[in-house]
Amino acid sequence: MRSLRGAKPNTQEGGEMEILAALAEAYKEKHHAIDPPELI
Repeated sequence: MRSLRGAKPNTQEGGEMEILAALAEAYKEKHHAIDPPELI
């Protein structure tokens, strides 16, 4: 992802960055989800 940082939108590199960012976000949500706080 570092090599794609600063990639311009609507380019091949920009598209690759969007895909990698979406995959990273999905992984984070699945494996590092934060539960809502419990009411006291």
